[in-house]
Amino acid sequence: IKYKINPDFNIFASFKTGFKSGGIDNSALPSNSLSQAALSGDFSALKYKSEKAKGGEIGFKSELADRTVTLNGTIYYYQFKDLQVQIFNATAVQFVTLNAGKVNQKGAELEMRWRTPVEGLNLTTNLAYLNAKYKSFVLPGADLALGTADDVSLTGRKVSRAPEFAGNVAFDWTTPIGDAYTLAFGGNATFSSKYITNNSSLTDY
Repeated sequence: IKYKINPDFNIFASFKTGFKSGGIDNSALPSNSLSQAALSGDFSALKYKSEKAKGGEIGFKSELADRTVTLNGTIYYYQFKDLQVQIFNATAVQFVTLNAGKVNQKGAELEMRWRTPVEGLNLTTNLAYLNAKYKSFVLPGADLALGTADDVSLTGRKVSRAPEFAGNVAFDWTTPIGDAYTLAFGGNATFSSKYITNNSSLTDY
């Protein structure tokens, strides 16, 4: 749904749902886990379920200062069921794909682009906030060689590779040289807060 307040400002809201197909973990090809499954006839450990998602977002899009400034913002909330996650098994030297129970993800994004008074010079910046946590996720410790025979609960823990804050600042400048050429310069600096890189470690940042 989109509503145009005026020609330079509109607001929107959306509901989205989707899925990612399940399958068979091909990282086990070839490996001991495949051989064991073939001997036992039980291939259930190599299968992972479809990942499903639903949620929505609301936001605005605008052109300001005589349309020299573009400013857009969004806030969102999504819930993932059976999120497909890859864990590295150091003993078997392979990645294993399995399903997390549920993941809740909420956040906000703000982006701005400014066409400066300097001819050909544009500045861009983006800022994002993300809160993504496992609502339910238990790792099979013995199966993944996590250093323990017990299962490891990651329920309530932040999702890996999901920094709380991230953003970038960039510029681009172009100027014509004669009738046939253009000279261009640009730069981009990105940043993020700390984040977990390994699902199987509780202290890895």
